[in-house]
Formats: sequence, C-alpha cells, structure tokens
Amino acid sequence: MIKNERQYKITKANARKFREALSSPEVQSEDNAIDPIIVNATQNAIRSQIEELESQIQEYEELKTGRVRIVEADSLGTLSRTLIKARIAAGLTQQDLATKLDLKPQQIQRYEESDYQTASLSRLIDVADAIGLHIKHRTYLGDSENNLNKLLNTCERVGLPKQFVEARLMSYRSENPSHWLSTAMDNLNRVFGWEAEALLSDEFPLLVSNAPIYAARFKVAKNRNERRLNAYTVYAHYLAMLLSDALQPVASDQLPRTAEEFYDNVALEYDEVSLRSVASYIWSLGIGILPLNDSAAFEGAYWRESYRHTIVLKTNSQSNARWLFDLLHDYFHATQHPSRDTSEILELAPNDPERINDVDEKEASDFAGEVILAGKNEELWEAVFEATEGHLPRLKSALPTVAKEVGVDLSAAANYLAHRVSLDGGNWWGAAANLQENREQPWSIVRDVFLDNFNPGSMAEHDLELISAALAE
Repeated sequence: MIKNERQYKITKANARKFREALSSPEVQSEDNAIDPIIVNATQNAIRSQIEELESQIQEYEELKTGRVRIVEADSLGTLSRTLIKARIAAGLTQQDLATKLDLKPQQIQRYEESDYQTASLSRLIDVADAIGLHIKHRTYLGDSENNLNKLLNTCERVGLPKQFVEARLMSYRSENPSHWLSTAMDNLNRVFGWEAEALLSDEFPLLVSNAPIYAARFKVAKNRNERRLNAYTVYAHYLAMLLSDALQPVASDQLPRTAEEFYDNVALEYDEVSLRSVASYIWSLGIGILPLNDSAAFEGAYWRESYRHTIVLKTNSQSNARWLFDLLHDYFHATQHPSRDTSEILELAPNDPERINDVDEKEASDFAGEVILAGKNEELWEAVFEATEGHLPRLKSALPTVAKEVGVDLSAAANYLAHRVSLDGGNWWGAAANLQENREQPWSIVRDVFLDNFNPGSMAEHDLELISAALAE
C-alpha cells in the first residue's frame, strides 16, 4: 500500500522500469538460444509486478483525488490500514496529521510504516478523531444462531425467502454464525434501510419501500406475490444503482435506434449476432447489463438514472434466443424518450395484456425480432401464415421447415412468432419454448460478459461483495 507522495513517486518509477523491461530485447527475444519457457515465465513475472504496482497507484490516486468517499474496517485487524486510507482520502499528509496531533512527522511515518502496531488504543482513537473518521461496530447480544433464525423468519414474512437471504445477503467466508448474522444485518440495512432492532424484534414491523414499483411503468400482475415482488425489486434496484454509479452517462439519442443499424454494427464488430456478441456490444455503448438468477418476481427491468443505463436480465428460460430477445427488447427502452434523464421499467410476462397493448413495448419487441431475424421477420410471418393457412395448431410442426426455407434460426423464429401471436391475443410462448435449442447456459454467457466489462472503480468492498453474491451460481 502506498502511504505518502514519496512512495507514490517511487512506485510510479518502478512501474515504468518494469514496463521498459517487458519491452526490452532480452525479454522479447525469439533467439533459439533462450528457452521459450524461460522467456514466457520472465514475461509473466514482470506483468504480475506491473499489475500489482499499478493497482497500488490506482488506489492511492483514487483516495487522494476524493473519488473514494467511504473506507471500511470489517475487523480490528484491518483498522490500521483503514486509518491510513482515511487520512489520504481526507486530503491530509503525514505532516498535516502530525500537526493536528502535536507530534513530529517522523512519528506518524513510523506509525504508518508499522501499520500502527506500536500505537496504543488511545493513540488510535486520537488519530481517528483527527482524521474525522467515524468508527461504528455492532455487537449482537444473545445466541447468534437463535438471532439468525429470528432474522430469517422476519425476512420471510416481508417476502424474502430464507434461501435468498442466505445466498445473496449473507457471507459464508467464516464458519461463525455471529459473522453470518453481522453480514446479513449490514446488507439488509444498506439495501432496505432496516435497523437491527426491527430485524430482531417482533415489536417493530418491517416496511418495504414501494418506490421502485410505483415508479416503474407497469403494475403488479394479479398472480404475483406482491410482497416478494416489492422486496426483490428493491434489492435489484439497489444493485442496478451500484452498477449505474460505475458507468458513464450516455445520451439516449446517441444510441443506435434502428434494427438495421444495430444489426450491422454487431455483425461488423463480432462477425455474428448472438447473445454473447450483442451483450458485448451493448456494454461497449456504455450500458450495463446485470444478469440475475433468482426465481419469481419480475421478468426483467430497465433503469435510467442521470443518463446512466442499466438492464437487469432475469428469466427462467434456458434458451439463448429468449435471453437475446429480452436483452434487445430492454436495450430498445434505452433509446426511447431521450429527453428523460430517468426511466424505470419492470417487465411483465410477454403475454400480459398490458405489455402487449403498450406502444413502447410493441416497438421494443418488434425491434428485437427484426435484429434477431436480420430483417426477415415479415418474410417469416408471411411464410408461416401461408404454410399453416392461418391455423395456430399447425404452427409448431410447420415452423422448422419454414425457418429453414427463410434462412433464420429456429429458436429465434419461435420466439418472434410467439410475440406476433400474442398481439392477436394468443399465447404460444409455451410451444416456442419447446422449440428452443439449449446450448451454453444463457445466464452464464451474460455473466461472463459482465465480468469482462465491469469496472468497479472505487466501489465499496461490501457493495462489491453484494454484486459478487448476485452473480454466484
């Protein structure tokens, strides 16, 4: 860890030397006299050193420029480094801190050099006060396992199943139930604003904010568990805003809007139009895509906050074509209403009448179908109508042949036709699902693209852990 300007300059100089060494003739040599294995090992070792030094440089620069606003100590063992980080983030040099404490600068240097191992508790408190660091730690009284069970039961009553809390909001890095309890308490407080007293007491009813639901375009479907939907939407919205904070603003009117332009751009850049290539392209436009793998609740979501766009992909389908259709559908929302700096959409099931009858939704689905079918959507529809003579029961048996004749992917054709049938009041989504080819798991594809593109920057560690838990199998 870099602790002062002198170390910062030395580290930058060392990083520059390693980069020069990596490009030197000795390291890059293809001379047969040098074993290629040795050359490769040397290059990897130098790259590793460069990455480590650049990581330290980035951390110091982010702290010094004020991009980091929260520093945390998750244990007493990490308190010393937290004090150093907080001092840098507060814009204080070691000299400044020494002046505040009426000490010599050399004393602060010695403290930080040893990570405050030689400092007394009272001195640590003085340092924290001088920096303006607020230290807060909760201790939960009583049996941890009983408290944990009480917390899980309380969450269950407001729509958060036990399995969800354990998988997404609780850390199992330790075998200590008190650590699980503490992590869950902290995460529930951050995401939902619930205090410990309410979580562990029957006297304080928990309230789930309806704001993300009411702000979204669509109402709750009648057959949905409203408590579950409300609670999960708050959770997904929190994650989406974390991702949004790591993105740059993008004006909606600067995004490719026509299906033809979008298709041509993807095909030119990636040689194919697939779930992976489309997800990668949308990320390159500055739009974040968060794939979630939880059951129930909504079908997907799109949020725009200060022209930062995030798409939450979430469907129980294992079809790449269905995920691609939903992704393109939600991307189109990012291009709509460019004058609005905020927008919120929770996606209903594709056969829901409210979604079918909404103009924006229909345009979004038409866009998705046109991209996936490379503009052959109308040709496909006409060919299918002719082959079936307009009889829906014949569609499933006729489509494989028709799709081949038109020259489109069967899975993509099935999804698009399900959309077209829904416009006339029919429901063909079940039959379309039976025609899907399940290759690589679509959630894994979108998750891998997320990991390739996501840059957390100065995101707080606890928030980064929440996103990591959301992306776990």
